[in-house]
Amino acid sequence: PTLRELLSADNNLKIARMHLAWALSDSDKPEEREMAIEVAKELLEQVDAANPVAIATLAWAQYKAGELQLAVETLSKVSSNNLDRDVAFFVARIQESRGDKELSQVFDAA
Repeated sequence: PTLRELLSADNNLKIARMHLAWALSDSDKPEEREMAIEVAKELLEQVDAANPVAIATLAWAQYKAGELQLAVETLSKVSSNNLDRDVAFFVARIQESRGDKELSQVFDAA
């Protein structure tokens, strides 16, 4: 499902978890960035394990917590076909951080 599909479903708690994970990921406090990972994992448990939005949310939280390799491993579960723009943004930023500028540009164009 795309972000639009996730948002259009009656999933208020899931949507709240996703936004909470994103917000906590941007915190200056390491404990809140770790909490973002936990919230994102809870989100992933609530949706289809192949949901690209939930996977990218977890990868973003891991990335922002300084766990780049783990974020890359998590992102390996996302197909680059038909990516939602928000998911493509997260993927591009993480790929860019690991030095993969070419792949980052591919996702930026999505």
